[in-house]
Amino acid sequence: MLLKNIPIEQIYKLIDRPVLFKTRWQMKDQQLAEYTFSQVWAMSLKQDLWHPQAVYKIMPANSIKQFNFALKINVASKFALQLVTAGSVVKDKTTKLGQAGQVEQQFLLHGLAAEFTEALAVWCNNKIAQIIQAKKTRRLSPGYPIWPSLTEQTKIFALLKPEKIGVTLSDTLQMIPEFSTSAIVLPI
Repeated sequence: MLLKNIPIEQIYKLIDRPVLFKTRWQMKDQQLAEYTFSQVWAMSLKQDLWHPQAVYKIMPANSIKQFNFALKINVASKFALQLVTAGSVVKDKTTKLGQAGQVEQQFLLHGLAAEFTEALAVWCNNKIAQIIQAKKTRRLSPGYPIWPSLTEQTKIFALLKPEKIGVTLSDTLQMIPEFSTSAIVLPI
């Protein structure tokens, strides 16, 4: 299933501000962090940097066997694959900020874009959980300790065909554009 025209306001509500402020931006002053967030967010909207899209596929339980996990994973019912992207415009902007020597702005936007992408993944995961009627889910991505091999990305790409939303895979199995993430969504 292809998802375009994803409402940015819905993703905004899911941005984990404590993680953004303390981990990505390493800001301890809550008031300064909130002010910075409001400024960077307003700039991102003004410059139309967000183009969230997703693609997902609901899979039958027995097809889990095609994936190579570090631990045995059994699925009693359906599961899903998802791939989301914030789009290439925000990556282009972070690159231009760096080239212009605006390192602080680049750092702030990069952190926000990473958290925006995570919020988008949560949004898509929640949508999938409703479809497969799972009260709880676990989202795992290639590169996680339980799913260590990045070569698994090629299987995800073959099944989801994310080129439809502008996401490709590099020779080193990294997603392009940078602010993209893939995962398997398992009911628990």
